Amino acid sequence: MKWLLTLLCCCVLNNYADITGAFTIHPDGRPVHFYSDPKMKNIRITVFPYKDEADAGIMVEVVGELDDVLIVQMGIEAFYCKKGELAVNTRNYSDKRLILYQEPDLCSQSSVISHEQQTVKIYGIHEGWFLVEAEDEQGGLRQGWLPPDKQCWNPWTTCP
Repeated sequence: MKWLLTLLCCCVLNNYADITGAFTIHPDGRPVHFYSDPKMKNIRITVFPYKDEADAGIMVEVVGELDDVLIVQMGIEAFYCKKGELAVNTRNYSDKRLILYQEPDLCSQSSVISHEQQTVKIYGIHEGWFLVEAEDEQGGLRQGWLPPDKQCWNPWTTCP
């Protein structure tokens, strides 16, 4: 019984964990650096874009943020990178609208940004929601919160 209770608690807690998948983005062809420290003084890994794959890089798990830094996990190690150097694709299969929210909450004020799926840069994370910058239908950039069910962390294919 104790084992079952532990399993249930872990599953419930993990469903609400602040962990979400993303990928490195290289729109200008420059590498993305992952650092071993949050002050970003010691480069641990440098990721170069895959030219044959629309400048996508590698997939990582975003586990938090600290000031101007996103905290990512690769395997069992944590690394740090600048906000805006990771991205996620939007998923708009049902109503074909990209909706961003003012707060990471479905009850907060929302606005329709676009009717197109797109790759958006990540500037923050809260309980699985990403603070992203997306292009609106007039070509301007707008910032807002993207819910977890509208995120696709795979740069090479659509998510189910």
